[in-house]
Amino acid sequence: MFDIIKTIEDDQEVENYSDESDAEITFQPTKQKQRNKKDFDTAFQFLTSVEEYQKDAWNDLTKYVKRKAKSKTDDKIKKARLSSELKNDICQENDNKNIDNENILSDDELVYDNIKVKQKKGKSNITTKDDFFDNDVSSNEKSTFYEMNLSRPLMKAIAEMKFVHPTPIQISTIPVALLGKDICGCAATGTGKTAAYMLPTLERLLYRPIETAVTRVLVLVPTRELGVQVYQVSKQLAQFTNIEIALSVGGLDLKVQENMLRKNPDIVIATPGRLIDHLKKHA
Repeated sequence: MFDIIKTIEDDQEVENYSDESDAEITFQPTKQKQRNKKDFDTAFQFLTSVEEYQKDAWNDLTKYVKRKAKSKTDDKIKKARLSSELKNDICQENDNKNIDNENILSDDELVYDNIKVKQKKGKSNITTKDDFFDNDVSSNEKSTFYEMNLSRPLMKAIAEMKFVHPTPIQISTIPVALLGKDICGCAATGTGKTAAYMLPTLERLLYRPIETAVTRVLVLVPTRELGVQVYQVSKQLAQFTNIEIALSVGGLDLKVQENMLRKNPDIVIATPGRLIDHLKKHA
């Protein structure tokens, strides 16, 4: 009896399985919607020729260029050299002619004529560079820092910085600046120009009135790198004094610079752009 019931159940399972297989065969898939792939351009096309592959994009930009270089740099150098050689030849010829003409002139023609030129009112008598600059200062009088009559705090800072002998620019400028005269100097990089004008400045500031805090010295530098360098050297020279120095250059924190400028330091080292910004902001 049990075997008969089991065979009947097996027959039912086979029929159910056959019905499911028929249903799977008769099933037809529906049409799916086309999805646009964002990571692939449907309008993309492969290049069909070598000319398109070797196409230079700069040719499309040439129409925006205003002018083309008609001559090369070597040609310009050659022209400049030729022109300078011609000028030298002409100058030599003129010098030779002048020498010949001077030999031809008589004694009466060589007499110097003292003609007084009347100058206009309101204008200074300074006409040349030699009249403006005084070159009578001898630079060999004071060859050491001890002979320049500097104060002890500055001499201590000089010894701390291991300065042995002053450079030529320092020998020429420090005694003149201590006298209160104007200086226009020129020297190579690394010859001690900062100490040349900062030492006499600090020397004179040591005798300033301390009752009121007032900015008395402004050092203008063209770049912020040079401003930082001048600030570091000035701080080292003034390390044994009570002179306050502030730095105002680009690329640094504005609030810190504003706080330093509000204290009215004795010396301000700044670049023109950042100094104008502070003046406009607090005007």
